[in-house]
Amino acid sequence: MLPPKLKILLLSFSCFCITNSACFATDISLASSPRQVQGVTLNTLFDPGKTRYSFLHMQEFLPSITIYRGDKPVIPLLQSTQKLGNVEFSYIQPSTKKVVNSNLEKMLLASNTDGLVVLKNGQIVAERYFNGQDATTRHQMNSVSKSIFGSITASLIAEGKLKRDAKVSEYIPELKDSAFGDATVDQVMNMTVGVKYSEDYLSPDSEIARYINNMGLRPGSAPYNDKLGIRSFLTELKKEQQHGTTFLYATPVTDVVCWLAERASGQSPSKLLEERVWQKMGMERDAYVLVDPQGTPSCGAGVNATARDLSRFGQMLLQKGKFNHQQILPSQVVEHITKGGDPIAYKNSVYVKGGAITPEGSSYVDQFWFFNYPEKSYSAWGIYGQFIYVDPKNNVVIVQQSSQDLPEDHDIEAQTLAAFRAIAASLK
Repeated sequence: MLPPKLKILLLSFSCFCITNSACFATDISLASSPRQVQGVTLNTLFDPGKTRYSFLHMQEFLPSITIYRGDKPVIPLLQSTQKLGNVEFSYIQPSTKKVVNSNLEKMLLASNTDGLVVLKNGQIVAERYFNGQDATTRHQMNSVSKSIFGSITASLIAEGKLKRDAKVSEYIPELKDSAFGDATVDQVMNMTVGVKYSEDYLSPDSEIARYINNMGLRPGSAPYNDKLGIRSFLTELKKEQQHGTTFLYATPVTDVVCWLAERASGQSPSKLLEERVWQKMGMERDAYVLVDPQGTPSCGAGVNATARDLSRFGQMLLQKGKFNHQQILPSQVVEHITKGGDPIAYKNSVYVKGGAITPEGSSYVDQFWFFNYPEKSYSAWGIYGQFIYVDPKNNVVIVQQSSQDLPEDHDIEAQTLAAFRAIAASLK
């Protein structure tokens, strides 16, 4: 209990502060966070320059679900005696069609890299952090999320709980009259659904803009209410062309992938990720996934995790689903990815016709990008520069986390992929 004189003193001080606005002016100024100084708000999360802060702190702005790592010991990542130098390489710049000479340091600078981890034979050969990030920072991974959740749904297929040739409406009757109703599970997994959709991030009238609105990311233009949400948006999407003929990259398709996993398993996507992957792998930190106003995880873009933990995930893929003396994913899941998808459907895509930065014969399979290089590498790939790149031939995993100004920049993407190949080739 406070002495009477101290009570009177505190009461007097409180009254003084109520009537004098400058009472704590100095303290407030000193306590201003970088977020406030930089003007980062919910409405500017993805603006040029703002991603440098927001991608490292998404949980400050949006609701999320924790992906608990469990209470098991951390499986350490060993440091290799081999170290990565400033690898030099050349690439064809899409905007000019000219060959450009570059090196690793130039790529890291051009791509606004926040974190880079390179594993060779499961050991760290490079670990770099920038922009205030460190080994404990959980970074926004955008569409890398697709591959993470896609691998879990592929596990349910391998276990016989989902059938690739079954129609989506057999598992999700709510989507019977949507674009997805008569699409097969396999077509959803490979993004060859003939849905009327545009993933133009810079167009306010595109379907991805409506999707972002339903995620609750634009409260200024659409107040939070019961009508907002990913799954209600999925029911609105309509079919435009035949399924199975053309690769059409569409973020909401991954939310169908997760909905299928939920119906087949009886568990939420976040719980599946937590129990099947995160708690078995000896991760260093909990991850988290952003959710919509109804609490549905954003499977297409919501995962936030450390570079180290994501490199463990990549190493698990490299080891055909094995990690920490356990079979985390069925080996069939990884074997299916490494065979690639339908190169013809991929070639029919507007993305390829508009100037592909991937080699001829590449494809998209089970929510992963398969690159038809001699080393048959594949990747989880997210906008603004997020990657889990796996090179089976050279036994290399590369995780890059970035906060670029634009969602897509083909020049930077071409430079980055060329850097990854050069890095892997240099680690003999």
